Amino acid sequence: MVADIKTLRERLGLTQTELAEALGVQPNTIARWERSELGISAPMMDRINALANTYRSNTVRRSSAVVLDAHHRAILDALGRRLDPETFEACAVALLSRAWPTLVPVRGGGDDGFDGAVADGRGEPFPLIVTTGERLVSNFARSLDRATSKGWKLTRALFATPRRITPHSRRKLYDAARTRGVTLNQTCDQDWFAQSLYREPEWCKRLLGVTGRPAALSLFPATHRPLLGDSVLGRKEEMDWLRKQKTDCLLVGEPGAGKTFLLRSLALEGHARFLVDDDRTQIANDLRSLRPAAVIVDDSHVDPDQITRLDQIRSETKAEFRIIATSWPGDADTVRSTLQVGTSQEMRLHRIDADTMVEIIKSFGIHGPDRLLYMIRVQAAGRPGLAATLAHLFRSGNAADVLSGTSLVDELSRSIGKIVDTDALRLLAPFALGGDAGVKQAAVSSRLGKPLLDVSSDLARLGAAGVIRETAAKAISVQPDPMRWVIVKRVFFDGPVSLDVEPFLDIVEKREDALRTLLGARSRGAIVPHLERWLETANSPRLWSDYASLGVFESKYVLRHYPDLIEATAQSTLRTVPETAIPMLLDCMVDSGRSSEMAIGQLKWWVNGDPDDMDYLLNRRLKLVRATLKWWNRTRNGPSAIDAMCIALMPVLEYRTTDPGIGRRATLTSQMFTDNELGIMASQWPSVLKIVEGSECVPWSDLFDLVEVWMCPEFSVFPPVRYGSMTSSVLQRFTDSALSDLARVTAHHPGIQHRIAELTGSTQGLHLHPVLEALSPTEIDPRDWKRQSRLWAERAAELAQRWEGRPVGEIASLLAWCEAEMHLAGLGSPRLSLRLCEALAERVEDPVGSADALIDRDLPSSFVQPFLHKALALDRSQWTRLAFRCVGKAEYLRIAVEAVLVHHDPPSSLLDDVLSKAADMPSSEDFVIASCPAIANSTIHKMLQSNVPRIAGATAIGY
Repeated sequence: MVADIKTLRERLGLTQTELAEALGVQPNTIARWERSELGISAPMMDRINALANTYRSNTVRRSSAVVLDAHHRAILDALGRRLDPETFEACAVALLSRAWPTLVPVRGGGDDGFDGAVADGRGEPFPLIVTTGERLVSNFARSLDRATSKGWKLTRALFATPRRITPHSRRKLYDAARTRGVTLNQTCDQDWFAQSLYREPEWCKRLLGVTGRPAALSLFPATHRPLLGDSVLGRKEEMDWLRKQKTDCLLVGEPGAGKTFLLRSLALEGHARFLVDDDRTQIANDLRSLRPAAVIVDDSHVDPDQITRLDQIRSETKAEFRIIATSWPGDADTVRSTLQVGTSQEMRLHRIDADTMVEIIKSFGIHGPDRLLYMIRVQAAGRPGLAATLAHLFRSGNAADVLSGTSLVDELSRSIGKIVDTDALRLLAPFALGGDAGVKQAAVSSRLGKPLLDVSSDLARLGAAGVIRETAAKAISVQPDPMRWVIVKRVFFDGPVSLDVEPFLDIVEKREDALRTLLGARSRGAIVPHLERWLETANSPRLWSDYASLGVFESKYVLRHYPDLIEATAQSTLRTVPETAIPMLLDCMVDSGRSSEMAIGQLKWWVNGDPDDMDYLLNRRLKLVRATLKWWNRTRNGPSAIDAMCIALMPVLEYRTTDPGIGRRATLTSQMFTDNELGIMASQWPSVLKIVEGSECVPWSDLFDLVEVWMCPEFSVFPPVRYGSMTSSVLQRFTDSALSDLARVTAHHPGIQHRIAELTGSTQGLHLHPVLEALSPTEIDPRDWKRQSRLWAERAAELAQRWEGRPVGEIASLLAWCEAEMHLAGLGSPRLSLRLCEALAERVEDPVGSADALIDRDLPSSFVQPFLHKALALDRSQWTRLAFRCVGKAEYLRIAVEAVLVHHDPPSSLLDDVLSKAADMPSSEDFVIASCPAIANSTIHKMLQSNVPRIAGATAIGY
């Protein structure tokens, strides 16, 4: 029984916070226990006793390192003494070369600050800096400066020391690197070397003079996979469950799910130890000396008899501990039976959500860019163990090799002999071919001529690599995608002893998945015979799009043989053969009779993107100009051609990115091109003008939108930017030229001339129309809309008084012409037209005739409504005929419904017609019912509730 909590804490070398974390309580609780202000419950006392037994005198916790046993303590003590610098350098290079395979030693005094050099294929080698001295930061900085002074262009570095690096010193090391433009990829201090030397007897003896046998029960697992990061993320529920278990239990998860890392955290808390040796004597001795609360049998599905042997030793030694076993999902039943536990003692690890996966990857020391985080997250597919492998490989070598899958395959190949006594890639290839759906083990066994038991046994051992998973259909799939592509390429298409892929296509779960894998292998350089023939049998637009993305030949093949798939393959073919894809894409839109929105959307996606290579994006825009002009010369289709040209000449680059996690946060970024690039784009305006002058139909509003962005691009850029006089000059020259040309070619369109006047602030040289100018006043005071509305009403009344004697047909024609002109210019309705109609309705004697004239010319329903209500007040018979006419035209149905419902006694036939038509209108249509006698009419209310319930609930307002 532990009586003195403070004495226990000091003996263990723990702070109050650390002891609180180990016991699962608040630090304040520990403080109150030590002051005897709070009693300790019996269950908590049991937990304290278990912790005390775990940290015996020969297993103590130092200030920043966990001591495993006497052998580990001897290593730590030896590292703290003076070491031979040259021997330590050799040891550091030997141990680090396992993580950095291209690391080589650099000997001699004239080493330019290099104690080792890493050649990663991305420029000059970068240094490993090793120091055994006390002044870590200054020695590190001096080595960097020496290398720079000798002409080395450093961007990365590694640092190693046998001394312990405090958090403060670590921050200083990273700061020293950053101030010199260097990324410090890895720091290895005493704790790292002690853990690495723990199972290196030769280096222990040569460097430290330490000999001894490591314990069979360790705080660290014996695993081929790197264990990166310090904290457990996304597994709080599972961690709490493991802490609370009092009996044997089973942790189940697919390869790479993070079982080992989770249990390592449990071990570091003092709750368990890993079984890392089969020596019965050593196991028994460790059980007696260490007295662990639990023993972890990792990957017990590989050898379930380990559990049986450990249970026998437990009975023989009378040791009190529980067994925690881990297993793949497919072997859980067997392991559970061996462990003799029920399903209540089993915990299954789910896949981690995308956002948490990004945080896990960042905890491995990889903080960006977002595209890299996204690629690793997708490849890891919710499995933190596999993410650790990918992060380790990225930090150790070439990022391109990691993302392509080559590094993962190479890493697997290097360690494969330690896992299975077979050609693992040859075994994995059929399963990799099956894609996400995978292949059944029995089918692969039959095709390879290998006993099913051997196949299952080898796959179980390959689980340590974290690259295979069992599907819901009990098939085996290789993960991630890039790795399966590389495996398929190497096994089926490289070398004279390659397997014939065709027989294996017959055993995959989903043929389309297999073809997608073959496309991935083709993207990695595999020569795949008959690929086109197999794709034709699948008849999948998505597969043809993936095929087109492989290159120019493939894109041309698809467009030549399957031109109707241009929409499905646009994103792929625009990348590879834009000169062919652009005209076909525009042809498709014209031929189908639809608007060009889809084509425009694809083209916008193509010319916008990551601004890391602005020259490349400018080149795309120039290609779009040339291809569009050539297409217009053939088709003379002005609207689509001008829309495409406006995209090409847009001076602002816009692109959208999402966070690398689940994508809840989207970022819309815009950026201006440089002065030189803007000048090149502006020089393409004559091509646009040629299309404008030669086309009968022109989307003028799109052209003006383009000009307005050139006039004030700062309003289209986020975050806002300031640009200098040179940029202003380029923008102004384009704007002046474009507006001058548009004014010249649109002299017969007063509406367009009016918009040009608004943009330039001048009417000089423009052909304006007095009526249109009267209906479209340009002065607007947004600060006082009430005053503005009153002013417009007065102007409309004056104009109505002047027009009072004009024929109704002439007024309607003039209004229709003004509407068309303003719509053509992209300005919408003239601002005073509606108010003019309201004023005219008060003066006319024949509102029905006026309404008929407006309807004949398809003017907006809002223009007709004042005349309809005037007719309602004057003449029932004429009003009824007009109402029936409005009911018969969809665009006027709304005003007819409102007019009928405000009538105190509408004809029953008209009411029936209105209710029937209104019931078929979209549910989103809003109806406004005036407060009038009709509201109180019970018959109408019943009809409303039975026919159009949504009308009955509409807001009642007065006209």
